[in-house]
Amino acid sequence: MMIVQVLLSERIGGAESLVADLGVGWKAMTHESETVYLDPEQVRSGRWRRLIGLRKELKRLNPALVVAHSYLPALYARVASIGVAPVHVVLHSGSDDFARVSARILERILLPITASVIAVSEAQLTRYRAHFGNTKRATVILNRPSCKFSPKPAISSVPRRVVTLARVDPVKRPLFWRQVVELASEKYPDLRFEWWGPLSGDTHLDSALNEKPPLAGSYCGSTDSPSEVLRMSDVLFHTSAHEANSLAMQEAAGVGLPVIYADSIEPPTDSVVWGLRYTRDDPADAVRVLGDLLADWDLHSARSHAEAVAQDQRVEPPLEVCYLDWMVDSNLIAG
Repeated sequence: MMIVQVLLSERIGGAESLVADLGVGWKAMTHESETVYLDPEQVRSGRWRRLIGLRKELKRLNPALVVAHSYLPALYARVASIGVAPVHVVLHSGSDDFARVSARILERILLPITASVIAVSEAQLTRYRAHFGNTKRATVILNRPSCKFSPKPAISSVPRRVVTLARVDPVKRPLFWRQVVELASEKYPDLRFEWWGPLSGDTHLDSALNEKPPLAGSYCGSTDSPSEVLRMSDVLFHTSAHEANSLAMQEAAGVGLPVIYADSIEPPTDSVVWGLRYTRDDPADAVRVLGDLLADWDLHSARSHAEAVAQDQRVEPPLEVCYLDWMVDSNLIAG
């Protein structure tokens, strides 16, 4: 069976990581899997170019089903796939994709040609059903790392490295990170702050990290081994203001790191993230929360490590199995 996944572009993030993991898992299950991008050159295309290019690729690949990730790819995929294959929509945004009236109107038009809607968090599913009713086509498959991030063998007695794992993007707030690092470096000069993730290509946004970084902070580039970055670190500083069941937070939990994250983010569902929350837009409060963590380091680090050890003993089916099981159980595809 050929499964095609649709993404906006080749950027590294939660949706992109999930797509890669699902593709590998489905191929291991003897299915074929391909990924198609609306903007394959990572340059924004016009609407008609996106639609025509996507339909051309879908007709060439002739999939049994299409899985479209995030709001824009889901819009285009459902139109481009008419007469080709059923489309399953996966919602990734931490905010409400359908807050605007125009977005809700479009979604109601597209619902009859939507095979299913998969939310990656319970809050997301609740928002979707509030807009469009308690449709049986909608379900939740909780986001989580496809492979286990094993606990660190030992806890650092003195924390030194505070890491952020994210692509450089407005929603990840690199400017906020810079403000926090500048404040924290005055109070905690022995701490090092690192940002790992690909640059955006936006000069202003990227300059927050790679031009004259704060004294205690450094931009470290992309990484293909987030688990190794986390295992060499002591704390995850999560900068996003909105997130749907964050993979980065769950990966940090798997390694055994305490997490500092915004109070506008729901705690990850079905996860053992041990973290402290700061006021969303207040850099000074993020520094205060970091201070609370450092003041009780032995307590917080031991708790997060114990939770990671407990999580490591869980046995859960891989996400690629969960996705196909949902489709089979709902008679969306043949078993």
